[in-house]
Amino acid sequence: MTLVLALLLLAPTQFPTNLRYDAIAQIEGGSTVRSGEFEFAVWIKNRVRPNPHCTGSVIAPRWVMTAAHCMEASNQTILFAFAFEVLIGRSHASARSVLIERIIVHEDFRNPVIYPDVALLELSEPVAVEPVGLLDMEDERRYASAGADAVLIGGGGGAHSLQQAPFTIASTCPLRAVTDQVVCINTTSRRNPEPGDSGGPLVVQLPNGRWTQAGITKGDEVGGSFNVAPLTRIATVHDWIVEQTGTSDQEQPVGDHAYYFPHLAVGAGWQTAMIYVNHADEAVTCQTSFIASNGTPLSLSMQDGGTLSERTDHLPPRGTLYDRTNVGPSADTVSGWAHANCTAPVKASLLYRYHDQEGQPVGEASVPAMAVPATRLVTFAQKQAMTTGTGIAVANPSQVESAYVAFTVRPRETPGRWVTVHKSVGPRSHAAFTIADLFGLIYSVVGSIEITSDVPVVSLSINTEAWPSFGSLPPGAVD
Repeated sequence: MTLVLALLLLAPTQFPTNLRYDAIAQIEGGSTVRSGEFEFAVWIKNRVRPNPHCTGSVIAPRWVMTAAHCMEASNQTILFAFAFEVLIGRSHASARSVLIERIIVHEDFRNPVIYPDVALLELSEPVAVEPVGLLDMEDERRYASAGADAVLIGGGGGAHSLQQAPFTIASTCPLRAVTDQVVCINTTSRRNPEPGDSGGPLVVQLPNGRWTQAGITKGDEVGGSFNVAPLTRIATVHDWIVEQTGTSDQEQPVGDHAYYFPHLAVGAGWQTAMIYVNHADEAVTCQTSFIASNGTPLSLSMQDGGTLSERTDHLPPRGTLYDRTNVGPSADTVSGWAHANCTAPVKASLLYRYHDQEGQPVGEASVPAMAVPATRLVTFAQKQAMTTGTGIAVANPSQVESAYVAFTVRPRETPGRWVTVHKSVGPRSHAAFTIADLFGLIYSVVGSIEITSDVPVVSLSINTEAWPSFGSLPPGAVD
């Protein structure tokens, strides 16, 4: 499918208030957004229509940004918020619907020009999607100057899945003569416009790997032959967005070196310690998020970091981070998982420690972080009579897609005879089981467990046959 952009054809000295587009630039060669890519891109849909009519981007857990004209009726009046919904997911047919509570349109839209064509949508509930960053003037100068690579995401042409296409920032932008609210991209092909791309984000990737939005697409019907196309320029409305929503770029991930911890064990005798070792001669910054089993932020009380669901740690050259949860042995059990982004590689692991009723540690095991989620994993399984056996945890890092996970136990003596159990793990959610509970096992078994998923997941297992001593098994991703 293709992505559509509108290009205004105006003399530098004219900018009529009743303007109508008379040129269109459209780029062919777009490709379908893959699982795990650009999860901040969403669909905008009028609730009385069968299909989405615009695209947008998640800029904060309860805020979506799109083009202001996507919120208009045919007479150019802004419709009520209840007329729209946001669809979270690559494919709008299977996407999750979230209602809109409030629409904020920039006060200068159509006053007297269409730029800045930007609207902010306050959602009825927070969404578990990693927001896109927002370019300010300094970041634009450094990362989105002429010639910089960019990607445009949209759902035009009746596409069932979101599309992406590469562009470069243009060195010339004719509309800058009449407004500084536009950023232009180079185009190479022209076709008829397709609905749905409007409001889509134009993003650039910063050196730390974060995708950051530079523009908002404007699509309309026209024809012509131009090699640049204008979009609403985010840098000029950055401060307005922050003022209206209270968002900040500080809320975004700090690096592109990812680490996943499939399980957190806290309370009822359990304590979790996080360990990061910086083995380089340069400082490293890591941002870690603690996530509850239902995908919402999980607040943990740490000995050094306080009570928080997200923390940022700065490791000096050759430095080490070691911090433990503060929850005492008698507290209720809390479980979840964690995800970290670091500005450079580190050795990351969690240490699980179990205490007896007197508060004395009686067992511990260390589990290295997974760096890459996988769709197929395998691990050792053991269960003796009257025990619960090996424990297994699975977390789904996807922001929008549920994982359909199959667990298959294969006994050592009869590997050709197996039992498979299926579980659904929601976006950013977590599940943990013992093999006795998962498979309903009563008798002893020694063998393996295969884990397969339609969405990449992370997993670990703990062997408890010598309880209260226990040991961890490393993540068993299979190529």
